[in-house]
Amino acid sequence: MKYVCPRCGLPGRLERYESNGRVYLRMVHGSKKSRRYCYLGPARRYEAAGPLLQLPLSNLIDTDYVEVVDFAASKLLDEAKSKGYGERSGEYLAEVRRLRLKLEQLLARAKAVEEELTRFREAVEEAELQVWGTALAKAAREGGGSNG
Repeated sequence: MKYVCPRCGLPGRLERYESNGRVYLRMVHGSKKSRRYCYLGPARRYEAAGPLLQLPLSNLIDTDYVEVVDFAASKLLDEAKSKGYGERSGEYLAEVRRLRLKLEQLLARAKAVEEELTRFREAVEEAELQVWGTALAKAAREGGGSNG
């Protein structure tokens, strides 16, 4: 099934792959002769970077962008409160207004993004079922061959 790649915007196929014992997601673009990949991140959450940055980091499909924006807005408001009531208050107010406009633009696009992410999640679940089905079938073949 074809999807729109969240990195480059081109159509592609969602693929799970394993490297160094971890499972990752990527989009596959093109045919076998001219294949190109866009890395989407780990199939699960990042293990090291999230706690360090205090951000809820995941892959491009499972990231909770509302939580990320909320975190960033809270940090900006904390910064404005601690430094912005003096001579730089106008700069912080202008920055908050700029972010408000950006958030309004993001909210206008949120529904389409949410629908696309739902399609990606469904594709990931389908891919997981295929991987498990293949593994179970292989195990059944191997188990059946040893009994005969």
